[in-house]
Amino acid sequence: KEAENASKKAAKEEEQNEKEAERIRLKREAAFEAELKKMNEEQRKKAQKQKAKDAKVVKRILKAHKAGKHYAVLGIRNLEVQFGPFYIFNFSIGPFVIFRVKTKEIKRVYRNLART
Repeated sequence: KEAENASKKAAKEEEQNEKEAERIRLKREAAFEAELKKMNEEQRKKAQKQKAKDAKVVKRILKAHKAGKHYAVLGIRNLEVQFGPFYIFNFSIGPFVIFRVKTKEIKRVYRNLART
């Protein structure tokens, strides 16, 4: 019974979150349309192109997140492979890790993504 109540509560909460997200989206869209009306034709085209570009980036990020591919969000392939540890007599060697994604690489890609 507790599990049933918890699932009902979670479903209700998710529905509220969806309604809230939709309300915020509509408000943001109305503000964008109002901003477009203030612009001249050239600025309007530029703003619409930028919005379409941003939408593609957001869709790509959400799709990768949904699939659990967190490095793919940044466009990085995680090919990390670990060998070992190897035991020779009473002595261990390793583990050896190759193709590890470095923090430096993640930061660089993140900065580049933020610039777009």
